[in-house]
Amino acid sequence: AFVEQTGTLELVRSAIFDNDTHKRGGGIEVRGTLNAINSTIASNSSYWYWHPSSIIRYPGGLVAYGTGHVTLDHVTITGNSEGDLYADVGSMIELRATIIGFKCSGDLTGVHSLGHNLVGYQTCNLDQPTDLQNTLARLTGPIPSSPTTTYEPLPDSPLIDA
Repeated sequence: AFVEQTGTLELVRSAIFDNDTHKRGGGIEVRGTLNAINSTIASNSSYWYWHPSSIIRYPGGLVAYGTGHVTLDHVTITGNSEGDLYADVGSMIELRATIIGFKCSGDLTGVHSLGHNLVGYQTCNLDQPTDLQNTLARLTGPIPSSPTTTYEPLPDSPLIDA
């Protein structure tokens, strides 16, 4: 999905799953506004040809550019190529009760925690005492279910009773 500078995408109880693009953000590239609630962005990939003899890879999950504004509430972003979340200079990303399975990258000064988030391999600039950082979520693989593909915590997941 691509959200243009003046556009807005409301993603509710949805999955952006198993996409591949020759541009940035195999799942979602945001230059406008994205509000995602109870959704999954997983198993996406992206790559960009910089030169015929080389391939540049970009995060496959969610990429926020320029003045992109992203709000994630109870969202799982995991299993995407080259990382799950990328924040460009000037973008703003707010996270609440969200799982970033692998890592965040880019300019993380615009990433703000509203609490109860989990990040697998980095801190993503999260500063709330309820955030779990450098902690693996311990999720099942993708489970096709109605109405969307989901991931569930394994019995020993730190998400249980968090």
